[in-house]
Amino acid sequence: PEISTRVAELLTGGIDIMYDVRPEDVARIEAGGFNVIDVKTAMGYMLRVRTGIQSRTNYPDPDYPDDPELNRFFTTEDPRVREAIERAIDKVALRDLTGGIGEPFRGRAMQPLQEANPDYYGSAANLYDPDRARELLSEAGYEEGECRLVMHADNLWPKEDVALVVRDMLEQVGFDVDLTILDRSTYVTEIHAAGKRQELTVADVGGNLTPSFAYTQFHSNQSQSLMPDADVNPEWPNQQDQLDELLDFAFTETLDVTARNQAFHEAHSLIADMRTIIGLFQHSGRWAMNDRVEFTPRYDGDIMGYHIQYRP
Repeated sequence: PEISTRVAELLTGGIDIMYDVRPEDVARIEAGGFNVIDVKTAMGYMLRVRTGIQSRTNYPDPDYPDDPELNRFFTTEDPRVREAIERAIDKVALRDLTGGIGEPFRGRAMQPLQEANPDYYGSAANLYDPDRARELLSEAGYEEGECRLVMHADNLWPKEDVALVVRDMLEQVGFDVDLTILDRSTYVTEIHAAGKRQELTVADVGGNLTPSFAYTQFHSNQSQSLMPDADVNPEWPNQQDQLDELLDFAFTETLDVTARNQAFHEAHSLIADMRTIIGLFQHSGRWAMNDRVEFTPRYDGDIMGYHIQYRP
C-alpha cells in the first residue's frame, strides 16, 4: 500500500507492474527505462452537496434537534449558491493535480458509459466562470465572505489535495470555507456513516460500469434520494416528476437502445443542473511496468493474470 515502497520495488526489480503512479514519480520511473501507461477508469471525484433534510433520510433522528451543526439552514439549499460553487471551480486545473489525465464531467455519469450525456463530459463540462460565481452570490444576497460552506474530505490521495484547491478556488470568489480533512476511518465513521455531511463533501465516484449506479439515487422512490426537498427548491417538483418518468422509461419501459440512451441523457441534464452532486473530473489510472511484461490495464482496474504476457 505504500507508494514509495512500490516505486522502489519497481526500480529494483522486485515487482513487474505498479499501479497508481503519482505525477511526481513519473520522470524517475521513465528515466529508469520503464513504461508508463495512462488508462481511463470507472472512478472519478465529485462534491456531494447538502440541500436540506433530504440528506438526513434513513437515520434514527432525521431532524437532529440537539445538533446545531445539522439542524440548521444550509447555504447550499439555495440553487444560486450551488451554481456559484460549480462556476468557481476550474475542473481542468483541478484535474492537473493527478498529472493532467482524466476529463472533467458534470452530474454523476461519465464516459465511456453510453448512458452518460456526452455534452456533460470533457471541456464542455468545465463551467469555470469566477465573475459569474460572484454575481450569483450577490443575487443570493451574500456579500464577500458571508456565504459559509462547511466542507469535509478524507486524506486519501488525491482527495485531500482536491479539497485544498477547491477551498482556495471557492474563497477567491467570496465564499467562506470551513474545511476539515480527516483520516479515512474517522471520516467514514463520524461523517459518512453517521449522516453528518454538511454543505460540501469531497467524494469518490465509483461504479461507472452500469447506469444503475449513476442514476438510481436520483429517483424519488429511493430512500436515500440525493434530490432536494420541494420546500427547499420550489422549482423542483415538476422536474422531479420529469426525472422519475425518464428513469422509469429508461430502466423498465423500453428495449430500444437509442430511445433508452436519449432518456438517460435527458435525465443526466436535469441531475447536472440541480447540482446536488457536482462532478469534478474522471480519474485515469497511471501504471508502470518493466520490459519483461506486456499488459494493457483494464477500465475497471482488475488485474487478470491471463492478460499479462511474460518475457523471461
